[in-house]
Amino acid sequence: MSEPLLDDPTGEHFTPRLQGLRLWGKGYRPLPAQWRDGTQVLHSEALGLDLRVEGDRLRFRDPATGEDLRTLREEMAARRESEAARQESEARLVQEAAAREAAEAEVARLRALVRDLQEK
Repeated sequence: MSEPLLDDPTGEHFTPRLQGLRLWGKGYRPLPAQWRDGTQVLHSEALGLDLRVEGDRLRFRDPATGEDLRTLREEMAARRESEAARQESEARLVQEAAAREAAEAEVARLRALVRDLQEK
């Protein structure tokens, strides 16, 4: 399916800034632009996504879930956040293992002390 999508972020060359074409027979026809809550939306059948103009940015949304696809910056931030959480979790596990070992050593020491006292 041929479906060229055009975005003019500065609005210098065409209005509305987001436009698309769909191959229809032997020629192209414009994709109908929709406006939802003052936001321009084009649906791309080829991508299976809605393209939306938000301020000065072009966003992609999955119409099935209603969720935006992350930008590269958002994805990188989410990965950094996830990595930090993973490292925090690992550090907690190490601390808990050390505390458990210390507690087990103390229990063993106390058992030995009780055994020594019972033998006397």
